[in-house]
Amino acid sequence: MAKFLREWFRFSFFITVSKGYRERLEEREYVFAERSWQGGYLTRADGFDLIRTVISENYQFIYNVLPDRPYAPCYMGDKDVWKKMQQDVDMLSEQHRKLYFQNPRPIVEFYDLRNDPFQLENLWGNSETKEIEKKLRIELDKWIIREGDFVPIMDELSELGGGKRGIQE
Repeated sequence: MAKFLREWFRFSFFITVSKGYRERLEEREYVFAERSWQGGYLTRADGFDLIRTVISENYQFIYNVLPDRPYAPCYMGDKDVWKKMQQDVDMLSEQHRKLYFQNPRPIVEFYDLRNDPFQLENLWGNSETKEIEKKLRIELDKWIIREGDFVPIMDELSELGGGKRGIQE
């Protein structure tokens, strides 16, 4: 882990000081990211997951395409600390059990990054944030289409019956 952190900080420093990077980043309204498979070959089931996300200045919208797959942190699936958490799941707080071991996971997660930087309270479906959720959902759908991604967009998922598991219009 220490090696990973050293490399990450070295990379982060390089990106931060790169000429013009900060200005280009400030021009972006959203940052998009994806998770597909981690930890080996595509056929290895232990690291496969499909997650897409869009992050604005204040909010993060997460789309768990495969909500029935158990959560596994990137690059930690075979680490002792993750194995210990799995063994001692009953010793974790209710909040940590829900964060790491909820099954199925919610199809959509929506977080207020200013008021909840550790992303502990999923606001999906909250009437106060409905318009922001919708805007980020549309932006993520457009990104999925623009990038030629192979995952179903949210509206397609809703038509396939996703509304039963958390997809809302």
